[in-house]
Amino acid sequence: MTTPESRWGRRGHQARSVVTQDLILDAAEELFGERGIDATSVVDVAERADRSIGSLYHHFDTKELLVHAVVDRLIDGIQTEIDDFFAPNRWEGRPALHIVRGYLRGTLGLDRSRPGYKRIGRELSMMDAETLSRYRGLRQRTGDGLRSLLLTRKDEFGHPDPKTGVRLVADMCTAMVAARVDRDTTPTQLSRLSDEKFVTAMLEAVAAILQIDPED
Repeated sequence: MTTPESRWGRRGHQARSVVTQDLILDAAEELFGERGIDATSVVDVAERADRSIGSLYHHFDTKELLVHAVVDRLIDGIQTEIDDFFAPNRWEGRPALHIVRGYLRGTLGLDRSRPGYKRIGRELSMMDAETLSRYRGLRQRTGDGLRSLLLTRKDEFGHPDPKTGVRLVADMCTAMVAARVDRDTTPTQLSRLSDEKFVTAMLEAVAAILQIDPED
């Protein structure tokens, strides 16, 4: 797996270096999310991080390396959260609709906490095949995780073909969440609903597809 270390090779070993690198990466992530990658200069990043341009170049030789470090850190962090979310013991004894509710709230919360994630990924993915592949991999990972977890609850479903029903639900949930957090480019009929009303509407749709009693 590609990591920030393998992209730019200077991850600090001393506490001061790590703090400086994280400040620079935080500032870059904020600015790339706010303005876009092309519209943000390394001078802008250094100023936002309250560090000198020399300090920035000491840790990141070029803007390209800085961009890759930001993206890799974003993806690695989100991947860890996805793996933690789908840990089977986390959902022991919980019915299917509780899992879907947790998934919807969790993924919306994750995207809200990293507001630049979609914009940075969309912009860089048009220029970098590896980034595009990793972003697609995250989406695939969430869909596969939800599908696998729901299939362990197939005895709750009235759907005559649980595997097909669960695949439909997983695709629907991942696509609708992705559209909701990127509503400027992918508007939907539910865009104006609050997150909680959106989750309720999605749960009703999931219950109908899988033929589950909503009260479960």
